[in-house]
Amino acid sequence: MATTADYTFTANITVNVTGNLTDSNVTGRRRFYFRNYKHEYDLISDRYKNGIITAGSLNASFAIAVNLILLVTILSNRALRRSMFYWNIISLCICGLFSGFIIVPFTTNKFHLEKWLHGGEFCQVFALLDYTQVALPGTIFICMQIDRFIKLRMRGRPTINLGCRIVQTILFVFPWLFILVVCVPLLVVGKSDYGRIFQRFQEEYCFHILKREYYKILLYMMLFGPISLLIVFSIVSFINLKLTESKWKRMSEAESKSRDLDSTRSTSKTTIIATVIFVLFWLPFVGTLLTIQICSTLRKRGCFPKEIVYLASYSCGAMASYMRQIPWFLLPDMRASATELAQNTSSGIMRKVNVVRKYISNEPLIVEWSSKQTEIMQEKTENLDSDTKRI
Repeated sequence: MATTADYTFTANITVNVTGNLTDSNVTGRRRFYFRNYKHEYDLISDRYKNGIITAGSLNASFAIAVNLILLVTILSNRALRRSMFYWNIISLCICGLFSGFIIVPFTTNKFHLEKWLHGGEFCQVFALLDYTQVALPGTIFICMQIDRFIKLRMRGRPTINLGCRIVQTILFVFPWLFILVVCVPLLVVGKSDYGRIFQRFQEEYCFHILKREYYKILLYMMLFGPISLLIVFSIVSFINLKLTESKWKRMSEAESKSRDLDSTRSTSKTTIIATVIFVLFWLPFVGTLLTIQICSTLRKRGCFPKEIVYLASYSCGAMASYMRQIPWFLLPDMRASATELAQNTSSGIMRKVNVVRKYISNEPLIVEWSSKQTEIMQEKTENLDSDTKRI
């Protein structure tokens, strides 16, 4: 999604400006509007500056921390790395890190400084990431729902054949291809060009304003469409999960374990929960933009939402970058991997602390070997003894 100022500006242009803006066809009223827009932008920024900075800092910090922990937890476990399902979660972590490192901090910085100081090239990268921060994770969730739906219909049978692996790979790659091949070209081609007067505001505040026809297409393709599909897929997946539970209960315990039904059922439930959280946190912002679209169509400026509604709904949507990741820690495999990682990390830190403490106090250092190292040394000792006896 674009920043709130971008959408406000797009909506106001739709209401007040007809046709392309150039130096030759800008009327006195429109010149006054563009000349005084900076004052309007300053009032929005100054009025809610403390809240913007606080919310942006918290959202960025939590997004980085939660997604990094989840990413390291998956990559540190070999069994999780071999599952295509967890690679979809890695994709969600990458989206969350984009939000924590780039989207939220630079959006907050733009409102705080009331201008863009990071160059035009980076502004384009920032705008593309900003516009796709709902479409990309939303498409990933849709593909995960399809993957779990297929796995449920197969009643937990292991996907070892080539066809199922190909389907899982396609579902993993599709969200990224959709963004790179469809959404990004439309964002680049659909960028508006209103002449020198308007381009000054684009460069100064990093506005990526779309042409009216492209704006509507991308709004439905990258926001309303993914959210609507996620609601439908979540309902279908929940019904499918309930229908298959009765069939699973009739299976024997040995058959249930052989088909890994518990894992399939838990991942399906968790996917539905994470999807619902993602939708709920972005729903206020979707409602805000839908109101803008309706008001723009009716050409009534008085019905546009207040500035605080823009800021609050956008901040709520930014929270989805880390809140949607919390349910994954409820999976048994994730809990076991996170516990093992925490234990290994804490034991490694304690060993280093003890080494430093003994070095400072001049105590003799005792090297602790692992069980594998002990077995190797015992084997070498036995081989040495046997060689000595032969001699």
